[in-house]
Amino acid sequence: MQGSKLKEEILMLLKEDEMFRYAVLGLLGYDVILKRLEEHDKKFIEILHRLEEHDKNFVKIFERLEEHDKKFIEILKRLEEHDKKFIEILQRLDEHDKNFVKIFERLEEHDKNFAKIFERLGEHDKKFVEILKRLEEHDKNFAKVFERLEEHDKKFIEVVEILKDHDKKFIEIFNRLEEHDKKFIEVIRRLNEHDKNFAKIFERLEEHDKKFIEILKRLDRHDENFVKIFERLEEHDKKFDAMLEEIKRIWIGITRLREEVGRLSRKYGFVLEDIAVTKLPILLAREGIIIDRADIKARYPIIVDKEEVEVDIYVEGKVNGKTVKIIGEVKGRIDQNDVIRFYNKFKNYDAIKFMFGHTIRPNAEIKARELGIKLYATYS
Repeated sequence: MQGSKLKEEILMLLKEDEMFRYAVLGLLGYDVILKRLEEHDKKFIEILHRLEEHDKNFVKIFERLEEHDKKFIEILKRLEEHDKKFIEILQRLDEHDKNFVKIFERLEEHDKNFAKIFERLGEHDKKFVEILKRLEEHDKNFAKVFERLEEHDKKFIEVVEILKDHDKKFIEIFNRLEEHDKKFIEVIRRLNEHDKNFAKIFERLEEHDKKFIEILKRLDRHDENFVKIFERLEEHDKKFDAMLEEIKRIWIGITRLREEVGRLSRKYGFVLEDIAVTKLPILLAREGIIIDRADIKARYPIIVDKEEVEVDIYVEGKVNGKTVKIIGEVKGRIDQNDVIRFYNKFKNYDAIKFMFGHTIRPNAEIKARELGIKLYATYS
């Protein structure tokens, strides 16, 4: 009778007393639960470590965003400077053309920039997926714990059947149960600590959510700045294209002007040489130098310091019956530097030297007298 009452009390305790059921559970599988709890502790430490890494990454992200803000400010300053320069350029230019090729190239570069931004967002998405996977693993672990508890409940039923033949051992079991109660108190304490750790994890996740919201807001502002920058760049591209077209037109005009000036210079040179050839016999005759116009040679090669050099006018004449060589240079305007250059070029050539020009500067006359070079003008 006492054995039957004891069995009934044990069965009632198993059904109604949760602490008693946990005590029996500890008797049967305490070591397994402690191992699983230790594994959970390791996983919590790993989660906290990963969260610290996330905090560091967020710090780096905010630093990069601050750098981007500084760069945007610098870009806006440079754009304002460009606007001022464009206003000055536009005052000198009248026509505006578009260069679609350059615009499309700039748009392609902008597309690449957006692709990089989407890649960064993709990395953030991967991190969220990883966090969700880790949380799903925790859910699976909890499911396994509940499965083990269900298995233990099944074993308790088997224990009840066995207890029918082991009434004498219940006294020893009660003594062991007291020890298990102490151990279960420790288990409950550890579970409370786990609950606190979970609360910290959720707080950290909420902080991460706030930071991600802030990052998204910053990215939105950056998108707006990019739109403004792209609009300004498009305006600048148009202005640059117009400026390039105007410069091309000016350059073509300058090239044509140079060609025309070159043709006029050559034509004027030939005319001036003809005048010199016509007047030279008279001018030289005034100084006792007799030449025949038919003997005058234009652009004639002579040997100076063992090298062939071309001289504008070459002729041989007579002074007091003695044959002399006469060389000269023809220029539109003669200044001091022209005299010095002509002297240095032919100083080692034995001949009477002269220069013939349309205009002769006073300093050229002084220098010519010092160096023994005759100067003649078209009005001489």
